[in-house]
Amino acid sequence: MKVNEWIKLLDKAYMNKPMFCPECGGEVTARMFADDDRFGFAILECSKCNSQQQISRVKFPKSVNTEKL
Repeated sequence: MKVNEWIKLLDKAYMNKPMFCPECGGEVTARMFADDDRFGFAILECSKCNSQQQISRVKFPKSVNTEKL
């Protein structure tokens, strides 16, 4: 699994840009969860090959929409 490539997708998720799976090239969706201090985690998932990566200990910028923990 190409973990570093998945982590790089977070920048695109922050800007709502299209993301593509480092494993197969399929479309990737992101769900981002944060507490009131903006710390949390992101789940990135490919709709084609179902690869999934959870990225923890993320400090989200205030401009990024997240779901509440």
